[in-house]
Amino acid sequence: IFVLAGTKQIYYQENPIKVSSGYFSLIGKTRCLMTEKIPTNKGKYKAILLFFPEKILLQAISKINNEENINEKNEILIFQHNEYTEYYLQTLTHLATQQNNRKELLNLKLLELILYLATKFPAKIQGFINCYKDSRKLHFQKTIEENLFSNLSNEELAFLCNMSLSTFKRTFKKIYNTTPKKWFFERKMKEIKLLLESGYSPSELYKKAGYSSLSNFLRAYKKFKDLNL
Repeated sequence: IFVLAGTKQIYYQENPIKVSSGYFSLIGKTRCLMTEKIPTNKGKYKAILLFFPEKILLQAISKINNEENINEKNEILIFQHNEYTEYYLQTLTHLATQQNNRKELLNLKLLELILYLATKFPAKIQGFINCYKDSRKLHFQKTIEENLFSNLSNEELAFLCNMSLSTFKRTFKKIYNTTPKKWFFERKMKEIKLLLESGYSPSELYKKAGYSSLSNFLRAYKKFKDLNL
């Protein structure tokens, strides 16, 4: 929310927050009520509100490498304009009047703002990100486990998770306590074992498991059994 003239009052589970001209607010997915007050000079209330999906925030989070050691959570943040954000607001106002590729450009502008704020106010943004860590983890796990038999590369999985390859590997290790290669091998073979026990033949399953030939699959499955997994 960029308040251009007047004041916006935000009511949520904590004390109300006031956003006046010269300030802007970043609001998470918390439930809140808002009221507007016209300027004292009897002019018109004016503001720019941008609504964006959580995937935009997740994309920004994936690009922020230096996490502050902050445990608190802040779903609503207030910032005072500086020279950078004043210029940002000018470009945003101009963009609002455009028609071609407007949605794509707005998404990029939102990403730009969050990355800038993360650099300028790392502790504040980390508190905001903390509200979405569980959501990000669930999104990551869902992407991995729903692509168990897709046989995608780490680079492709990282892309689906909106992460760089290095961030993907680091996140994978943190969540699953192993490497992607080892996890996928063990998890797929466990599933294959159940299918074999239910009546499927190896010749029906080797491609599903990601092997180019039956012989390669049988060698891998023997290795799996030898590990007593």
